[in-house]
Parts: sequence; structure tokens; C-alpha cells
Amino acid sequence: MEVLIRKIDNTGGDGAYKRGDIVEVREDGAMYGSRELGPNTNFWVVKIPGIAVSQGDKYLDSEEEDVDVDGETAKRIVKRRLWQIPIADIPQGVLDELNATGETTQTWNAIRNFIKNKNTQETE
Repeated sequence: MEVLIRKIDNTGGDGAYKRGDIVEVREDGAMYGSRELGPNTNFWVVKIPGIAVSQGDKYLDSEEEDVDVDGETAKRIVKRRLWQIPIADIPQGVLDELNATGETTQTWNAIRNFIKNKNTQETE
């Protein structure tokens, strides 16, 4: 599994991607465009080989609330993603690698305690 994480806040209010949010979950060996991978993009790629994408599906969950729009109930995104890898928690050596190359490869055991639910603060 590979996760694309946002390295800076996206401007756009409560429903926008925030720093550390897991934006996408892809298969091992996924291809990335020049806007996704590299030291000068708004994203980092964390590769976690051997972990099924299905295990990371929940990382794409968002938080919504019901709002009234002209007498109709609609959904409004409160948090674009419920799961993140908080940048402040990333070890300095890994952060240096991400800043230099835009990507890192980690084992599940090394990364799982850094993947956090924003509501509960529980880690994997």
C-alpha cells in the first residue's frame, strides 16, 4: 500500500485537506504525476510494502454533517479526512527524506503508530 499525504494545509475552509491528511491510498508500485511526487509538490508518498489497499480504505473516510439548504437536507464536509499522519510526529530522519525526495518506504510496524484518527487520536 502507498499513501499520498498532504504536506501543507489546503486553503478552503473546514472541508479542505489539512497538513498530514491521507489524500489517497494506492497499490504498491503506483505511478505518480509530477504534481504528486517530488520535493517541490504539496504531497508526500509513504510506501508501506506488502499491506493491502483494502486495509487502508478507511483512511479515506470523511466527516460530514447535515445542513439545511433551502428547506432540503444536504451534507457538508466537516473534515475531508478522518485519518492523518501528523507531520510533527514524523521522526526527523524520515522527515528529511520526505523533504529531499518526496517519498519514503516504511514497514507497517514502523508507520502504524503514526497513523492517527483525528477524532479519537487512536493510532493503528
